[in-house]
Amino acid sequence: MTTQPRASDWLLIAIPGLIWGASFLFIAQGLDAVGPTGVTAIRLVVGFLTLACFPAAWKPIERRDWRGIALVAVLWMAFPLSMFPFAEQRVSSALTGMLNGGVPLSTAIVASLLARRFPSRGILIGLAVGMAGAVLIAVPALDEGRSSVEGVLMILAA
Repeated sequence: MTTQPRASDWLLIAIPGLIWGASFLFIAQGLDAVGPTGVTAIRLVVGFLTLACFPAAWKPIERRDWRGIALVAVLWMAFPLSMFPFAEQRVSSALTGMLNGGVPLSTAIVASLLARRFPSRGILIGLAVGMAGAVLIAVPALDEGRSSVEGVLMILAA
């Protein structure tokens, strides 16, 4: 027997989606005020200040871990957070948000490469359908001249 979703259930789904989606709108607005590097800096500072509110994040880090942390900081934070504002100078914030929805696809591909395991047939089909969907999202915007190939490639790189 299934129960009907409550209003609070819908809020638990909608609120993170609104926050996540609004970030791309805020990037677009921030570009007018501070430019792409300013948007990146502000996002990093806001993240730092948010983490600073949690004492568990204040723990000392062992010296041997700094190299890995620096690598993650560049690849998972600085690079993508920089690419999105530069991309949004060339594509809409809506397209940026939709293409960013493909992150799980990239994650699955990278994970299979790192694990040196070929995905099952079902997962490969899912990845292919997802990638085709990303292309179908981007192509109309490119055809209408509202977006550039460079912008789409920046989003995909991020």
